Amino acid sequence: MVTKISEALAPYSGRLKGKTISVWGLSFKPDTDDIRDAPSRDIIQGLVERGASINAYCPQGMRQARRLWSELNGTIQYCNSEADCAANADAIVLMTEWAQFRTVDWEAIARGMRGDRAMFDLRNMFAMNTDVQQLFTYYGVGANAEPKVYSLQEAK
Repeated sequence: MVTKISEALAPYSGRLKGKTISVWGLSFKPDTDDIRDAPSRDIIQGLVERGASINAYCPQGMRQARRLWSELNGTIQYCNSEADCAANADAIVLMTEWAQFRTVDWEAIARGMRGDRAMFDLRNMFAMNTDVQQLFTYYGVGANAEPKVYSLQEAK
């Protein structure tokens, strides 16, 4: 997934220097603070190694992440909300399918972002939600996960 994200955001170099990536969900599943063996750690580390700045928000996993991922603490900006996490970010990487992520003000989130406003939905939470997809360059996962790009007029 790190390669997919890097190639989408920096197609010629794969280098993410100057890019801010908003990671939503650190725990391996919703409704828990358990981050043991969570893929979010490896993805964050890979993005940092490629030069990205990381903002992270998880309803329950941030305390554990600060404690157990001490080697990454200097590279992650932990945020108080989804909106804070996405503010001025180039992309959102949705790692965990927390129910509260379905009900955020997606238009406000998109307006607060910069650049192409990419969303990498690693849980396919919004694979069928064109209202959300129209606000971003949307990337799902799986065999048929081509990016969906809408014009800026459609996004308004």
